[in-house]
Amino acid sequence: MKAPLKIKMESALGVAEKLAAETESLLVEEQAFYQEDLELTELIQNQAVSYQTELDKEINRSIREIRSIFAEIKKRGNDYFEELFRVKNIPNILKKEKNQLDFQDKVLKTLPTEIERKTNEMVESIYFQQQQMTQFATLQIEKRKTHFPGSGISASEQTQRKELLQKMQRSIDDILDKLKHEMAEEIGQKHVRSAVATGLAIEVSAIGIGAALTIIATTVATDILGIVAAFWIGIAGFLVMPYYRKKSQKEFETQISSVEEKLVHALEKELRSEVSNQARQFEQAVAPFRQYVQNALQKIAGVHNDLEKIQEEILQIRQQL
Repeated sequence: MKAPLKIKMESALGVAEKLAAETESLLVEEQAFYQEDLELTELIQNQAVSYQTELDKEINRSIREIRSIFAEIKKRGNDYFEELFRVKNIPNILKKEKNQLDFQDKVLKTLPTEIERKTNEMVESIYFQQQQMTQFATLQIEKRKTHFPGSGISASEQTQRKELLQKMQRSIDDILDKLKHEMAEEIGQKHVRSAVATGLAIEVSAIGIGAALTIIATTVATDILGIVAAFWIGIAGFLVMPYYRKKSQKEFETQISSVEEKLVHALEKELRSEVSNQARQFEQAVAPFRQYVQNALQKIAGVHNDLEKIQEEILQIRQQL
């Protein structure tokens, strides 16, 4: 009686061991499949971080170029007042309209266009980088749009996985669409308009500094050929003119520096905020699929642990036989 029972038990154990081995093999395949899915989400996330790092460098470079634009304007302003407040120029100081036009043409003419060019470049750079990131993500997602080759993943799970992959793709595409339609207006053009308005404001206030010499110039003009005129011209040339020249240069530099800091701060803040926001959007786009994959891997790990216990029990029974 013992021999036939032992044979039956060994046969049953053999079947159990075979099933356990097949199940383990299937679990290994499932785990590898979902691990590749997890690597997909990590790859996209890593690229998003790399993208953000590169754009931060691009923003820093662009900000330096904007500051160089303002440095050139400061130099032109300094040269303008150096030329304006010369003794030979005293009669021209009264010509406010001419001075205003000269100031605009010689000092501020390029401010709006240069800021427009640079902000547009930055917006285009961000869009181009985003486009590359989206294309990269799309390519990687397409590679994973495949069904599990075995039978371990149910049809409903495969359907859910496919839907989550498609949802991730749509979310990433939406990021690019939003950037394309809104970013240029919200960031680029807004700062161009700000630069234009600021340029006009500087023009009026800076030329107003020159108007402070009107009293002196008027006094000189009352008797331009007389001894009094010569006296006043001498005083203006050696004492008054240098004072107002330095005063005008200092006040203009203070004003243009204030504009520079406000513009750079606002532009840098918005650009960095936009880049950070896009990084968060990528994280949100990837999160549902990643969570699904992590849950699947945890489930597989749980089944694998149960299977190991069963295999240990089979081994113990066989040893007892």
